[in-house]
Amino acid sequence: MGIEDLNKVIKRVCPRAFTEVHLSTLHGKTIAMDTSLYVYKYVKSQGEMWLGSMIRMLLALKRNRIKIVCVYDGTDVPIEKTQERIKRSKTVDRSEERLQEIHDVMDMLENDHMFSAVGVPENIVERIQKIVYRRRGMTELTDTTDYTSIRSCYNALERAESSVAAQSLRVTKRHMKLIHTAIELMGIPSVQAPGEAEATCAAMCREGLVYGVLSDDTDVLVYRTPIALSKLDLRNETVVMTGITEVLNGLELSYDSFLDMCIMLGCDYNTRISGYGAVKCYDMITKYGKIEDMPLADTAKMCLLHERCREIFSMEHNSGVLASDIYVDEFDRNGMRQFLIDHGVRMRVEEISKVFDHGVVFE
Repeated sequence: MGIEDLNKVIKRVCPRAFTEVHLSTLHGKTIAMDTSLYVYKYVKSQGEMWLGSMIRMLLALKRNRIKIVCVYDGTDVPIEKTQERIKRSKTVDRSEERLQEIHDVMDMLENDHMFSAVGVPENIVERIQKIVYRRRGMTELTDTTDYTSIRSCYNALERAESSVAAQSLRVTKRHMKLIHTAIELMGIPSVQAPGEAEATCAAMCREGLVYGVLSDDTDVLVYRTPIALSKLDLRNETVVMTGITEVLNGLELSYDSFLDMCIMLGCDYNTRISGYGAVKCYDMITKYGKIEDMPLADTAKMCLLHERCREIFSMEHNSGVLASDIYVDEFDRNGMRQFLIDHGVRMRVEEISKVFDHGVVFE
């Protein structure tokens, strides 16, 4: 999740802290990539096509002569992060239950009512409406479903199915193993983080091992990343660039105040105070400087877990990576060809090799 609404605050207060650049401007630069995050992103958005989409993303970076280091999440994470993952797993469980409900109603329409002249029974209409109104932004005013038409009801269920199906997908060890194999076959170097990948990426950037960090997780700014890259647009081959110095200067905050603002906004380790929007959180920080000085009830502060969050984000994160660890192997053309066939990736190995034929990832 990262820091909730952090980008919204930055765009409102100091939009110039963000700069959209073409990937070619990063020619010759080395970037660390939060690999687990992008696997999650593509599995959720592309479904069974995720692997091909992920490979194409890596090719877009390589095509622009950007040197990539793929960083994977480790197991040494704060207990609060484990609790957050359990929470997310339960959310997926609920999505699976919703998906089953959709399929049950679709089966009823197909088997019992599709060819009935009577139309959709009232009890089925109520179930369909309950499903449809769960979609974001859908109300009686925006719902265009004709509940007297079986076909219209079925189409509404298909739209709901598409949305819920993406939410019910889980990222598994198999997904990570597949992308790890693909990355190895392409000869791209990788690093196993001891804990959170974004923390290791940020440390590599601070230590000068890489130029920047590619991640849509706003935690990278809290980890003091000098150059943060996000919102990769493969169609236009652009990326949005910012960094902790630009953000602090734009918000006119010290790092400590910035950290407290991020804690107030809400992160993977706590919960935002009810009734506090992004703007209010920023205004409170600019007025009081730190959480302890704010006129908040003790019960309100409890949900922030601010002392523990400060401890987590302020830990001395060293990457543990040496320059000699970041090396490239040869592109395995034959191995990649078989990999694409074995896993049903609709891509010809020539599409990949022509990118790698221009040179290696690291000189």
